[in-house]
Amino acid sequence: MDSPVPFQIQLLEAEHVPATKTERAPNGNAIVGGVERDFRDHPVAYWMYRTHPLDRLGTIGGADITPVRVPAEDVLHIMRPRRPGDQRGEPWLARAIMRLHDLDEYDDAELMRKKTAALFGGFYRKPIDDDGGAVPSAEPTEDEDVVLQPMEPGTFVELPPGYEVQFSKPEDVGGNFEIFRRANLSFVAASLNQTVEMLTCDWAKLGSDRVHRVALMEFYRHVEQWQKLLQRQFCKPVWKRFVAVAIASGAWVPPEGADPRDYFACEWTMPPRRHVHPVQEVAAWEKAINLGITTRKRVAAELGDDIALIDLENAKHKAAAEALGLRYTAYRYEGEQPKESAAADVLREMIEAAVLEAVEKLAEAKEDELGEAD
Repeated sequence: MDSPVPFQIQLLEAEHVPATKTERAPNGNAIVGGVERDFRDHPVAYWMYRTHPLDRLGTIGGADITPVRVPAEDVLHIMRPRRPGDQRGEPWLARAIMRLHDLDEYDDAELMRKKTAALFGGFYRKPIDDDGGAVPSAEPTEDEDVVLQPMEPGTFVELPPGYEVQFSKPEDVGGNFEIFRRANLSFVAASLNQTVEMLTCDWAKLGSDRVHRVALMEFYRHVEQWQKLLQRQFCKPVWKRFVAVAIASGAWVPPEGADPRDYFACEWTMPPRRHVHPVQEVAAWEKAINLGITTRKRVAAELGDDIALIDLENAKHKAAAEALGLRYTAYRYEGEQPKESAAADVLREMIEAAVLEAVEKLAEAKEDELGEAD
């Protein structure tokens, strides 16, 4: 389906930019890791393969593997710098790749040990005499051979007289498997700015919902960082280019008298996060709004909603309820006082009366002291 706005986005993997291309460009700029920068150290172009370097092997007739220069204004390089001057960033699991490799080998070794220990078997001993030789009666005849039979559930094996059976008892050396594995997974989770519970979906060791909420809050903090990074590096530039192309192509004409630059600004609402303890969280938001610490708009945005749409829906639903003669406590009507306000007024009057009584007693005590002094 063709879009009325001539604007498209192509997602490319980092391998399209050769990390080994480090040289001096013909125009004098420095190319480091496929990123061309000017004398101010600003990226001005990216050198990219036309196809993925691994896909060219299956291309009919081969493919051109010579990187081409793409202006930086047409490229959005989404990355989180790890250090000043970082050119390319790094994969999320780069710092834990060796630990994951060792953990994979450890899991394979533990699995093999379990399989070996599951091979339950035993040994049989021939009876011997005082000189260390076999007892003649225990020697098998030509027609009777002693065959070691496999053990099966409910099996009874008859041995010749004098034979003894000794079962193997493999030693269990995997008592620290869970501890070792969790410690390594904690390292991997830390490299991803996550908790080990979020990585493994194992919440057994958290203990209570409060600890669970603390772990989620730490995870949400890092998620918000990535959301803001995507807003700044991807969402906002894409929206500005889309609006500019829509106006330039005539696909959209701003209203008369409007400044087109006003449409470049945009508010981004992230997906909502579910409640861990809805009663406590909603009560905390209500108190924060009443104290002026935050606004209804910010709380609605945190829940993934638009406060303007919420207000319009409330007005619509209230009008519909009144038309049907319905009255809900969510809507306040003229001449009615909410129960919460009435209770607050009663409490306020009680406090004022108690304070006034205390002041009067203090004044009387002060007058008595002055009278005794006279």
